[in-house]
Amino acid sequence: MINIGGDKNDASYRYKMPRLATKIEGRGNGIKTLIVNMTDVAKALQIHPQYTTKYFGIELGAQSKFEKKTDRAIVNGAHDAPDLAVILEKFIEGFILCQRCRLPELTMNVDVKRERITSDCASCGWSGPLGVGHRLSTFILKHPPAGQKGKKGAESKQDRKARKLAERHQNPKVSTTSSQKLPNDPETIEWHTNPSKEASILRREEEMKSMGVAQALTGGDDDVKSTRKTKKTGARKASPHEILREMLENDETTVSDLTSEVQRLEIARGFDRQKRMKIIFEAMFDVFDPKQIVSQIKRRKIFLAKYSVEKADASVFISSLEEMIGISNPKLLKRTPIIFQELYDCDILDEEQILNWHQSAPESSWIVDVQTAKEIREECQPFIDWLQSADSDDSDGSDDD
Repeated sequence: MINIGGDKNDASYRYKMPRLATKIEGRGNGIKTLIVNMTDVAKALQIHPQYTTKYFGIELGAQSKFEKKTDRAIVNGAHDAPDLAVILEKFIEGFILCQRCRLPELTMNVDVKRERITSDCASCGWSGPLGVGHRLSTFILKHPPAGQKGKKGAESKQDRKARKLAERHQNPKVSTTSSQKLPNDPETIEWHTNPSKEASILRREEEMKSMGVAQALTGGDDDVKSTRKTKKTGARKASPHEILREMLENDETTVSDLTSEVQRLEIARGFDRQKRMKIIFEAMFDVFDPKQIVSQIKRRKIFLAKYSVEKADASVFISSLEEMIGISNPKLLKRTPIIFQELYDCDILDEEQILNWHQSAPESSWIVDVQTAKEIREECQPFIDWLQSADSDDSDGSDDD
């Protein structure tokens, strides 16, 4: 028996597996390698033997097959046990060991519908993506573990693109850029465009009403009294992100309510796209609780999607995301691929938008510095690899059915 990860010379290590045993069969073009104890090895790794067998085939560039009826794992060609053991170590590193504690205590979770494989560590509690970018991930999604079949007829990448394109034509998302026309309300247009003192007071009054402050700012002595009363009672003017956060925390708040409030704040405060996105992120995400960010994205995905439709909006969206990850809380850096994958799964950012950003030079990031932009792109690489390889791998695994 040998150790599964850990120190190979540690005799007291508790996680062990049998050594690979192989047998060469056939001759000439029909020669093949039979892994005699593949089932026992896979059992020790708590993984289905067809996954390890397929991994050997991918790494060796050979056809591989696991026969369930006979418990035979076959890889075309002649391969020595020591060579296969090296490949098995790579498999263990990528699919069996926890990325945090390095123990083989992972539970694989396969979401066929979302085309995502995640894992949870029973030892340290770590959770995250598994096998991102490797061709074996495509095979696992097509042959999920028992009990994790997901929905039949899961979308391929091409089907997903076609569906999203059709939805966009049928129900185009509403762009909420600053250039969007407001309702034809003469009063609204007048106080928004009029630079006079009276219009300024109207704007301030509108803001104060939204914050729950009833004092009317009419100028003169009344204005002074209102200000003194505010100071005396200790009332504090709520910041834009606090106003928005209160609405976001209310389950009864609709997407229309949220976009209307964002638009009102844009006009009243003169926000540009970047400032608008910064306020939305500050209101939505608790950067000091990274584990909650994915659930927060999922909860308000329709709202967020309204700010990434146009090319310019998507650019600002990702730039603000870079600021949140690289500046607001650098601890989020390690979760970059998970965050981008959730934005992709929720149809907030599409493949083209993400790839265009990742392929752009770090110098093009106009909020974070070049080094930070480079680090964020590097951390996102596993998800980018999966995104680029998923299409070409859709046909893989057909020879293993």
